[in-house]
Amino acid sequence: MRQAHAIHPTPRSESPPGAVQLLDQHGASHRLDALTTLFDLLLVVLDLRQPAQVEAMLPVAARIDRVMSGADATVGVLLIGGTPRQATAALGELARETAVFVDPDGRASAALGLRGTPALLWVTPEPAVRGLAEGWEPAAWRALLDRAARKLWWTRPLLPAPGDPPPAPPVPLEPVARSADRAHDPEEVMDDVPLAA
Repeated sequence: MRQAHAIHPTPRSESPPGAVQLLDQHGASHRLDALTTLFDLLLVVLDLRQPAQVEAMLPVAARIDRVMSGADATVGVLLIGGTPRQATAALGELARETAVFVDPDGRASAALGLRGTPALLWVTPEPAVRGLAEGWEPAAWRALLDRAARKLWWTRPLLPAPGDPPPAPPVPLEPVARSADRAHDPEEVMDDVPLAA
């Protein structure tokens, strides 16, 4: 039996959401409260260790970006379990069109309540997690985006659309293994920015 999707209005963590830090595609670290000072944050969350998932969900992420990026929101993709360089390569052209964030060791995602991917995450300027849909369930993502669009006085993208992957349960997030080689790679040194204030 396929596992049902879940929408969570708040993160399942006692960590203050504002203290969570994400890397951008250039390796710079940003606190969540700084990212949401003026705008909501809408992120499609994918696991870089699941390349088939990333490939299948890129058209969905691109469609959400095209439709929602004109609203008072930062729209983008959060990739777990890799480096900024790997994230940029995996996203291809989309990396030039949308905001890209990276969670190399998964700690930021855990602090925000994420347990599986793909996921859709909505953070408001308090900052607070207002919605989290885990697994690719178009109805759940559509419901979350309906709520966000009403708040932002905007429209939401068509979900699902022809060519979208079939519904699928979330793939549980596993601990991110840290390789000794990567820890000593000078080109990836910025990936070692602490994820806690």
